[in-house]
Amino acid sequence: MHQIIIHERFPVFIAKVDKSDCGFPTLDDVVAYFVRLVEAHPVARLIGVFDHYAHTKGLADGEIAPEIVGAVNVVVCFGVAIPQPEILALRPRSIGIADVGDRFVVSFLETPMPVANTTMEMWTRGLMTRNFSHDSPKAGSMVGPPPSN
Repeated sequence: MHQIIIHERFPVFIAKVDKSDCGFPTLDDVVAYFVRLVEAHPVARLIGVFDHYAHTKGLADGEIAPEIVGAVNVVVCFGVAIPQPEILALRPRSIGIADVGDRFVVSFLETPMPVANTTMEMWTRGLMTRNFSHDSPKAGSMVGPPPSN
């Protein structure tokens, strides 16, 4: 997992996971994995799953890079406080999962909440079979190991 800057100002965490190294064979399986993690988390709340590929493909002028065969966003909120009205512009968060044939590309925008970044990074690293854990997330912790399949 590494961080890149998109459009000269947006810090994005990104991981490219070869399907041969992934514990999940399909995009739907990867999405279900993230949904289970969000639902098991003591703070995060699942807002929804958005099939970005289907949406874009359905547009008259929609454009999709040829290597992308599927693209889904798992929309989640980690907010534990609303200290000012403007903070709402930074929420919710989205974990993007793209199927590019031989691998999945997982990405998310850096949050102003470091523990949320750490949690999403750990969840993403959990996709790789060598990182699988069969422990359950620690109760009351923002960060916990991924659930078993």
